[in-house]
Amino acid sequence: MSGPSRLPHDSAHMHVTGQSEYIDDRPRMARELSVEVVWSRHARARIRKIDDRAARAVPGFAGIYTAKDLRHNRWGTIFQDQPLLAEKEVFFAGEAIAVVAGETPEAALAAREAVRIEYDVLPAILSIDAAKAAKSFIAGTRKIERGDVDAALKQSPHRLEGRIVIRGADHFYLESQAAVVYPRED
Repeated sequence: MSGPSRLPHDSAHMHVTGQSEYIDDRPRMARELSVEVVWSRHARARIRKIDDRAARAVPGFAGIYTAKDLRHNRWGTIFQDQPLLAEKEVFFAGEAIAVVAGETPEAALAAREAVRIEYDVLPAILSIDAAKAAKSFIAGTRKIERGDVDAALKQSPHRLEGRIVIRGADHFYLESQAAVVYPRED
């Protein structure tokens, strides 16, 4: 094992012995629902209307939930400043807009595909420079500094200057994003 930690991953022994249990390995419970997410197909757009009438007619449809159905629509690991579900505008292709539930995975998928969203498509903001020009920022401004930063920089014997552009990065997941929720104490 390399790196700063010599401790094994907490589920490594299960993975290497083939004993890891994944969600799709579990038997479905009675009255268990499956959900699908309705994602934005646009990089930036105003949401004009969410039409769920056809989804509600799908056999096995159990429900649809949008931002207006949530008591609290913000999440974040440090600052809760990101919407769980887009409300009035989407800011990237693939942003979650609604969650559709069905009695089976097939019903949830069919209901998701039946949801129709009307958009006013806006110009996409695809770079930091474009975001700065449009004053389109992910969240509020935060500044972390200690001491007299300007004086410290003036006295610094070395300074790096330049520009780097990273066109994108994507974390590689070993499995699909999936979760199961059981209504129990823990």
